[in-house]
Amino acid sequence: MDEPRSAEAEAEHPVLGRHRRTYRPPRRGPWAYVRLVLRLVPFCALVFLLAVLFGTLFTWGDDPAAAQVPAVLALVGPLAVRGLWHRRHARVQLRLYEGGVLAVASGGREAVYPWASTMLFTDGARRYKLANSGGTVITLGAADRGPLLNATRIRGLRTATLIKGLQLPDEDEWGPAIRQGVREALLAPATAAVRGGADVPFGVLVVSRDGLRVRRRRGRDDVTSWQDIVSITVTDGGGLEVSSRGPDFPTHYAIPQYRVPHLEVLLAIAHHQRTHWTPAAPAPLWVLSLWQVLAL
Repeated sequence: MDEPRSAEAEAEHPVLGRHRRTYRPPRRGPWAYVRLVLRLVPFCALVFLLAVLFGTLFTWGDDPAAAQVPAVLALVGPLAVRGLWHRRHARVQLRLYEGGVLAVASGGREAVYPWASTMLFTDGARRYKLANSGGTVITLGAADRGPLLNATRIRGLRTATLIKGLQLPDEDEWGPAIRQGVREALLAPATAAVRGGADVPFGVLVVSRDGLRVRRRRGRDDVTSWQDIVSITVTDGGGLEVSSRGPDFPTHYAIPQYRVPHLEVLLAIAHHQRTHWTPAAPAPLWVLSLWQVLAL
């Protein structure tokens, strides 16, 4: 990236700080679409045969050609949809700054994601979902990965998708940069809030100075103290698992990673609280004596 273009990018969005890099998907030549067709041919052929079989069993009138129209659409439809998807994503941009990310859709619409106000979701498979304070969502992934599941839904936030499934050949650079930026911006304020006695939400999970809480849509929330938590780990299957001895918390609680925002921040705070957890100070002797008198 040349210096004049970087200076121009910084001037357009000074809140994001210094411009580091811009990613533009490579232009796809004819051979790319040929390879796309070859990959989709088995699937399209299967859908075509199923449509022909369905049309044979349930013919539309007496015209045999009418039953073949859905079959032809089933054959061409997936190719057209996938081709348009590739064409649309070839015109997007992703700009990395010191203070966040700027996403530009194929139509020129922009969305800013400052680290301090961005919700970051990951699933452990080099795939990421970012949502800004306005609810605009982008999903990113390595070149060999698809988009995140449940990409647009975030509990408690109305969302709209700007870019879905943008594939990054150099995810090894972009992924760590995004995770590190969010972690450095949020870890210190979140830790200070927890130490000060505030509740810090991470989706349905809420971290406090005394323990961990799971918010339930119906009924009473599940609560456990840091002392009762046996382990809080990320599983190989892409989930977050909490084991607890607490009477008001499941023995094993599991939730998919992609439903927990700022997972690395949550794990860092949980590790600190479990390591430095101290029991509440015992009540003074005169309070116990007064309680015994009142109980008589």
